[in-house]
Amino acid sequence: MEFMERRLDNVVYRMGFSPTRGLSRQLVSHKHVIVDGKCVNIPSFRVEKDMVITLTTTGMGIPAVKKMLDDTTVRPPTWIERKGPVGKVVRLPERTDIGEDINEQLIVEHYSR
Repeated sequence: MEFMERRLDNVVYRMGFSPTRGLSRQLVSHKHVIVDGKCVNIPSFRVEKDMVITLTTTGMGIPAVKKMLDDTTVRPPTWIERKGPVGKVVRLPERTDIGEDINEQLIVEHYSR
């Protein structure tokens, strides 16, 4: 579960840069996400502690992203810090950080095919 939580597309979603994981995946795939100063377009890229994730200026101009950046009620999880269009992974996530009700057995079955 921790590995799934550390996927770049999920981290972009968790930071509150996009309203859905699907849009987060598109942001990464279309080169709107920068990790430690380098453009990363692989949604499954695994983030590490102390990595800094930012959006490109083009990415910040997307209406759905702009709306999310303006929303002051968005709170990222405790393992992520965010200030505007910049976020940092301050520690690696733990199972207790994942609040959704997830049936882990279904995930294991899906990926063991």
